[in-house]
Amino acid sequence: MMAKKKETTNANLKKVLKKNNLKSKRTVKIDPDMRISELLEKYPELSDVLIQEYGLHCVNCYISDFDTLREGASIHGIEDVFFEDMIKDLEDRINSVNSKPIKRKKNKTK
Repeated sequence: MMAKKKETTNANLKKVLKKNNLKSKRTVKIDPDMRISELLEKYPELSDVLIQEYGLHCVNCYISDFDTLREGASIHGIEDVFFEDMIKDLEDRINSVNSKPIKRKKNKTK
C-alpha cells in the first residue's frame, strides 16, 4: 500500500513539474577525484573562484586535463580539512538558490 502511494506522489510531482515547465531540484556533489578540466566543463562559473579564492591557476593550464581536483589542490597546499571546506564551498556555490542555470548550446552536426 505504501509503495503505491509513493509511486502516485512521484507521478503527481512529475506532472506538476512538467505542467509548470520546471525541473526537480537536484543537489550537486563534487567528486574530488574528478579531473579539473571536467569540473570546469560542467561548471565554468567555478573557474574564477578556483583561481582568485583558492590560487588554483592550473585551471588555465594543460595540466587540468590530467590532474584531479584533489591533486591540484594538494600541489597548491590545500589538503585535509581545508580541502573538504573548499569542496563544500564549491558545492554550495553550484547549489545556491541564487545561481542561475547555464544555458548550453547544443552542437548541431550536419
